[in-house]
Amino acid sequence: MTPDLVDLLDAHRKRQLEERMKAGRAWGGHDFVFCDEAGEPYSQTRLRYFFKQILAAAELPDNFNPYSARHSSATHLIGAGVDAKTVSKRLGHSDISITLATYTHPTDEMEERAAGEIERVIRDGRKAKK
Repeated sequence: MTPDLVDLLDAHRKRQLEERMKAGRAWGGHDFVFCDEAGEPYSQTRLRYFFKQILAAAELPDNFNPYSARHSSATHLIGAGVDAKTVSKRLGHSDISITLATYTHPTDEMEERAAGEIERVIRDGRKAKK
């Protein structure tokens, strides 16, 4: 986890502890990281509502879902130069071929970079840059 994510989770936990104090004995006996004001798990309806709000704020399509997020994450990490083995490990895959075949998709930027690189290799007669 990144330091920024740790900070966000710490702040969330602080808010949650304040809600727990306000709820008193009405607080559910659970220890969920994300829960409603009474410490109970969110209903599917409420989760969908929150998710749609997040999608709208991020200007993402309505059909974007957690699986889309996984695929996008893998694609963007590979595109940013993170090695495929590390991406595969982050996704929890036992085999890197699953990550490369199923979870990564070439973007226009990747295609342009590849075209530019092969043009440079042909022009300069040298090995491709890493």
